[in-house]
Amino acid sequence: MSTFVVWSIWGLSFFVTQALNSWLPTIYRQQLHLSVQQSLEFTLATHCISIFSAIAVALAIDHVGRRLWIGSALLIGALSLLVLAIQGGTNPLFMLACATVANFFLASVSVSIYVFTSELYPPRMRALGCGMGSTVRNVFTTLSPTMVALMLSNYGLPGVFTMLGLAPLIPCLMVFTFGTETKGRVLEEVSP
Repeated sequence: MSTFVVWSIWGLSFFVTQALNSWLPTIYRQQLHLSVQQSLEFTLATHCISIFSAIAVALAIDHVGRRLWIGSALLIGALSLLVLAIQGGTNPLFMLACATVANFFLASVSVSIYVFTSELYPPRMRALGCGMGSTVRNVFTTLSPTMVALMLSNYGLPGVFTMLGLAPLIPCLMVFTFGTETKGRVLEEVSP
């Protein structure tokens, strides 16, 4: 079951971060009618703040635990995007706030999943576990921009943000239901 938990995290968290990374400037420009400069500034602000998520992970994940951190980050990221979907994505500042919160927490998952994956597999399987996780990530990030385009053309911004908000809930539920906590445990005990 650990493999399915890890694959869901790899695939769906990166699905959302890829969508945000590739589509936010276009959404700001074409859907919210901001200038090119303002669209890029808003997107840059979201990305710059998400850099601090790596610092937060480095400082806190050993105290909080991987399972709680990853599950909570997925939940907060999902909720911020679902709030944006309910609002309709019509206010640029509200979108900036929600997208930044989502990107901050989902970027922290992107950083921590490498460690979590390695800890769940025995030494002889760690490289394969991370490699397969990366393969799942690549498939989902390839699909992500196209799925956003399809949702945008058929359901508008509320549809896009509903899809992006629901996606992290799947790995969130899997982590909290089936995830293995590795905090304070010897790796040989976690993955013999």
